Amino acid sequence: QTRDHCGPASLAMVLNDIGIAAEPERLADAVFLPSRAGSLQLEMIGGARRQGAVATRLPGELEALLREVAAGHPVVVLQNLGLDWLPRWHYAVVVGYDLPRRELVLRSGTTARELIPLRTFEFTWARGGHWALAVLPPQTLPATAREADALDAALGFERAAPPARAAMAYQALLARWPNNLLAGVGLGNPRHAAG
Repeated sequence: QTRDHCGPASLAMVLNDIGIAAEPERLADAVFLPSRAGSLQLEMIGGARRQGAVATRLPGELEALLREVAAGHPVVVLQNLGLDWLPRWHYAVVVGYDLPRRELVLRSGTTARELIPLRTFEFTWARGGHWALAVLPPQTLPATAREADALDAALGFERAAPPARAAMAYQALLARWPNNLLAGVGLGNPRHAAG
């Protein structure tokens, strides 16, 4: 991994996991900000959308993170590996856990399987604002998504996706929350655009 390119590397990992071929070097043009020497969360979300995936913010709770991984969805997390007053931001992908040993399994940088104590992760993740992101195909909702976050993700995806794929995101949302009026209206947009 190129120095400070943990954002593009993490995004490539989760995109490849869902069958979207992605290389960190190519994603860097879309998500890496040289002036910041890193990637902002909005760039990560937008980068996933432009590649054809729905990027959904997850609840910032360890239990939700573990449930998402148990559902088979790797999760991008933002950690602060430094101090509050001297941050060292880092994106990694949570791919597994071992509760009896109190460890998480991360893909981080060039390390395919990094074991980290849960307690250490909780501290670094808290300093990163408990930021977690699921990157999934439009027909798949995160197991732990809240309705408002899933709707925000679908609305954002609609702006970047072809109408047929945007419709899939709304259909998935309506399958879980059939009374969501905004999702129903949102579904009409791509259907109208498709003719």
